[in-house]
Amino acid sequence: MTNLTNEEFSGGKISNKKSIDKSDAFRLDDLPQYPAAQAYQQIIENEAQKPINHIFYNLSHLNDINLMVLTDNHWGSISSHFMATINAQLIAKYVPNVFLAYNGDNRNFAINTTSCVSNSLDNALSPTVEFKLWYEVFMDKIIQNKTLFINSGNHENGNRTVDIGTDIQATFFAGTPYFEKYSRFATLITIRLKSNNKKGYEDITIYADHGNGLHGGDGTKLDAGMKLAKQYGARIAIFGHVHQDMMSDYRVENVVDKETGKTINDDLTVVILPATMDSETYALDKRLETPPSDIKMLHIGTMDNQYLLGSTQRERRSLNKTSVYCDCIPIPNELWNFALSESKRLKETFVNKCHNKYADTKNFINQNLNN
Repeated sequence: MTNLTNEEFSGGKISNKKSIDKSDAFRLDDLPQYPAAQAYQQIIENEAQKPINHIFYNLSHLNDINLMVLTDNHWGSISSHFMATINAQLIAKYVPNVFLAYNGDNRNFAINTTSCVSNSLDNALSPTVEFKLWYEVFMDKIIQNKTLFINSGNHENGNRTVDIGTDIQATFFAGTPYFEKYSRFATLITIRLKSNNKKGYEDITIYADHGNGLHGGDGTKLDAGMKLAKQYGARIAIFGHVHQDMMSDYRVENVVDKETGKTINDDLTVVILPATMDSETYALDKRLETPPSDIKMLHIGTMDNQYLLGSTQRERRSLNKTSVYCDCIPIPNELWNFALSESKRLKETFVNKCHNKYADTKNFINQNLNN
């Protein structure tokens, strides 16, 4: 191995025959600063092949929240309810206390291979155009702030994407403000809400997973979701994937109270949300039942347990008469009407403001030119 000093490199044995372009001399040194390299490193550091992403939001100024979890949107498919998902996002954008989350299979990403259930004939859009539409959604600053978590599904990170050799959704979000909210596998999100107890708040833990491993009958799917969420001490569990509409409450016994260290009983609500799409061609070929496709809203908050017996109250994790509830309801029409009117009002205000500003600037320039 040849030992070269910095002096020899900069002006000695190497550079006396041919001058080195300074713009090329430090390209390797500067490589970690390239946007692509920074995004790649962020993927490595943030992911570290962890099975679950932990996120905490302090919303203790709110008594409750409304959460719309868009799952199995399959943008690009000819069967996707594309406009319905846009409408849902507009509601989250303009209605206070309404938040968004994305729970996998957000884009169809159909590739014509045997490892993909769907094929290119099922798609109205190419994967590149799917990306462009997705990009427009996440450019919206309000949507950025109101999105709580994003998970990959089996159409973005699974057997059906093996042939392309990359997690396309992780690559898309790397280097963006969304990446800390993104998980390749599942998300454990804790939301702190105002509560009528000694602490003044309640931390509600939610397990969110696309649900790649859910299979079998309805009860089997719900039980599988319960077992996944129970190990993390979740009070609510959210799944998709199977294109069904189901909900069940469980009484679980392995949640450890942090104050006493004892194992106590607690409630766990498991929700499996429907896809925002109709049957695709492979489902029609197999004569599968038409799936439900209405978008649901989760209303999550806390309530006093004054109606419960004292022994039941002592079982509660909060130990001070606080319970967590999760209602799964269709989106009320008045929210959509409000979002439409608010969007129209704000656009008109913005356009008029820009027009007046342009007119003032034009008048100022004309006056100065005349002088």
